[in-house]
Amino acid sequence: MIATKYASILKRFAAFFVDLIICKILIFVLSAPFELIYKPVEFAGDLLGHIGIHHPFDWLAGHFPIWIPDFADMFSDWMFVIIYILYFAVFEGSWRQATPGKMLMGIFVTDLDGKRISYRRALGRSLGRILSMIICLIGFLVALFTARNQALHDLLADTLVLEPEHGLSAGSTQPPGSPPAEGGSVA
Repeated sequence: MIATKYASILKRFAAFFVDLIICKILIFVLSAPFELIYKPVEFAGDLLGHIGIHHPFDWLAGHFPIWIPDFADMFSDWMFVIIYILYFAVFEGSWRQATPGKMLMGIFVTDLDGKRISYRRALGRSLGRILSMIICLIGFLVALFTARNQALHDLLADTLVLEPEHGLSAGSTQPPGSPPAEGGSVA
């Protein structure tokens, strides 16, 4: 057992930024075959544009328009939302209790008693994170004004984000200030 403290907002932000980059890479890898099939000219131009080469296919697309419904763009947008939700839910509900970004920052997600959250609660937390992002990230700013650094999605899912408190050799994974567990004590 380790002594814990509430994760700092800066560490949470850094972890979230890393996770967004990973999600974006996943989206690209998973949507590339779909876009290559349904929008080959646009896909090639976008791919070359990402590596710094200007779109050589602009002239071709302008002279030979290929009508494809916006289904491909809609699919890509929905794929991002689904992967985003599942990415956080699967990692935070796992035995590691953390996404790769959180692991990198040394923080993890627990329930209010310091225990691992279920996949169902992790899914609810992921859906709540979207709510936190909707209006200018205000749901994330809530963490600045709560005693336990809880963002809106943490409050909705009854979760905490903790980090090990270095320098103490004994303790527990319970949140700071929580009552001791049966048969144990909090350091």
